[in-house]
Amino acid sequence: MLTVLCRLGRHFVRGECIWNEGYYFGRCGGCGAHVVRRKTFGSWRLPPPGRAVVWKPMTVAQRQFREAVGLCTPHSPDGVIAGSAAANQSMPAG
Repeated sequence: MLTVLCRLGRHFVRGECIWNEGYYFGRCGGCGAHVVRRKTFGSWRLPPPGRAVVWKPMTVAQRQFREAVGLCTPHSPDGVIAGSAAANQSMPAG
C-alpha cells in the first residue's frame, strides 16, 4: 500500500535496517519498496534508476561481527546482507 508520504518521496523504515559499505538498506514501512540512505539521519530514498537492492544470505562470521560491533541487526534469524547492484545483474555470492 503506497502512502501519501511515499508518493512525496518521504519513505520510512519501520523496524531494522542493514549497514553495508557506507549505506543503510531497508524496506519502506509504507509501500514495502527497497530503500537506501547514506547518513544516519539522511532521508530514505529509492535506489537510483538502473540500480536495485540485492539481498543475499549472511555468513555466521558476518552476523557475529555485526552483532559484536553494534551495527544494524539482520532482518531475520538467518540474516541477510544488502547491496546495490545494476538492475540487470546480481551480486556475486559469498
